[in-house]
Amino acid sequence: MLWRVAACAYLAALAWVVLTPATVAGQATGVVNVLAHALAALGVPEHLGYPVLEFVANIVLFMPFGAAAVLAVPLRVPSAAVAASVIGSGALSSVVIECAQLLVPGRVSTISDVIANTLGTALGLALSWWLRAPRRRASVAPASALRDQPAAHRPDTRPPSA
Repeated sequence: MLWRVAACAYLAALAWVVLTPATVAGQATGVVNVLAHALAALGVPEHLGYPVLEFVANIVLFMPFGAAAVLAVPLRVPSAAVAASVIGSGALSSVVIECAQLLVPGRVSTISDVIANTLGTALGLALSWWLRAPRRRASVAPASALRDQPAAHRPDTRPPSA
């Protein structure tokens, strides 16, 4: 239940960030500018640092999209079909967002945003599946436990023949 509330909050925040005019959204997402200026102070030209940071920010922005999809699909084992549909929905959502941004003042639509958002969806999906995977437990008992068992109960021995 809590993850559904978090997913709805994320989707609302995502819609606000991507569909508000650039001047308004920049107040919330200005961290990319701040980091680009910091890199420029370290000698990285801003015309190189900013695009890389923006690409990474778009990846991070869509990672919760893939993670929320994993939580919505009650599968214990990942499947290629589910992964493809989740990543496809992330890509399609990104294309819709980029098309909508054509109508929003100050926004620029780019294919690199679609690529980054799709990559973010895939990474969020992979990370969530990895975190949900059951941890491998020691399936082999310690040697000391095997020594204490009678030979007939040891997994590495055959029962005596008749």
